[in-house]
Amino acid sequence: STPKDLEKYAALLANSAIIEIITTSACILTIPRQITSLSEFILIFYGPCTMIGAPLCWACVGVLEIRKRLHTLLTLLYFASASPIVFACCIFMQRRIFSYLNNNQ
Repeated sequence: STPKDLEKYAALLANSAIIEIITTSACILTIPRQITSLSEFILIFYGPCTMIGAPLCWACVGVLEIRKRLHTLLTLLYFASASPIVFACCIFMQRRIFSYLNNNQ
């Protein structure tokens, strides 16, 4: 049983572990290599997804991209819920960014 003080942190760790397992599976399926130049980039897949088909490879790349955002969001939510100051700063910055974007259109 998790101590009461560490329940939020335990939930964060559990969510992070699930995300990492899914991401690792996607990475093993694709084994992507990115080649970049000034105006373009090419993704080459070496993993088992190449035997199944291109849609699976691209779906796995989507999982890898979503993982970046989801992991960051979960970490932000954990800290925002743990500290009212951080939560207030997030709301304040969001309003500043939206007002800046609206003024520059």
